[in-house]
Amino acid sequence: MTNNTKQKANQLKAILRGYRHMSSSLKKRLKKLGFKVEPGKSHFKVYYEGDRSHTFTMSVSASDHRSGLNMAHQLARAFRAERGGKMWDIALVDASR
Repeated sequence: MTNNTKQKANQLKAILRGYRHMSSSLKKRLKKLGFKVEPGKSHFKVYYEGDRSHTFTMSVSASDHRSGLNMAHQLARAFRAERGGKMWDIALVDASR
């Protein structure tokens, strides 16, 4: 795993840490990393750069305090395996705002 890959995974973890619900600021931060979030009745659909072949779901309101970290790990692992790290080779962004 390259440093860029690790940094992107850490950014994703930082964004989703403590996730309880999808706020507009959280959507903006995910968008800066290249993710698109679409609302649903009880879950959000999350995918990367318009690639709907790998869609992930996030609960509208999480009940587990670790759900955000679990989702970050799942997203990072799936995209890293599927794309050989290619996803994370884009420029680093400041998604902390």
